[in-house]
Amino acid sequence: SSNEHSLDIASDGKVFVDFDSYISNVNNTKDAIIFSGPGTEVAYILTNSGDVYKYDFNGNFKATKLDEYSSIKKIINYKTRKGNAGGCDYIILIDNEGNYQELDSFCV
Repeated sequence: SSNEHSLDIASDGKVFVDFDSYISNVNNTKDAIIFSGPGTEVAYILTNSGDVYKYDFNGNFKATKLDEYSSIKKIINYKTRKGNAGGCDYIILIDNEGNYQELDSFCV
């Protein structure tokens, strides 16, 4: 699926949205993933301090901190596919102890 939006992480850790604006309340970004599903498109942002934010592309350039997640070291987009049968997409968080947590998913 093609994303309508783009994210770029600047060298100072700010996240630029669609090349011309940046998310005002997130710094020291480590990674960011755009997650697109049927009728939805959000971004998940991981900071170097292990915090996770969700950004909704709603035009206000503020992300929401997901307080239930901390000490996260990696965020990955995992896809499962079957021939002619669709599949599922997952956003997985891996914390400092190596535990996996499913953050978001959708299936088609």
